[in-house]
Amino acid sequence: MAEQQTVLLDTVPNELIAQLWIDVLIDAGIQVFAKVGGPGIGAWGSAAMLEHELYVRRFQLAAAKEIIEAFNLEEETP
Repeated sequence: MAEQQTVLLDTVPNELIAQLWIDVLIDAGIQVFAKVGGPGIGAWGSAAMLEHELYVRRFQLAAAKEIIEAFNLEEETP
């Protein structure tokens, strides 16, 4: 049952980056969901510029970290 628990993968600065990482992880077969930070649903305005926490299942955490790290390194290469 512990492998079904969700754990925090990372916190990203906004919805755009969260969606990018979600797409990359889903394409790799990792189940992921995002939780928006900030004042919550009752606040005025958009949550797009608020931090988002990304969660994965515990048994997929190591693989998710490797994928994101590899993706980030690929993005930094000129």
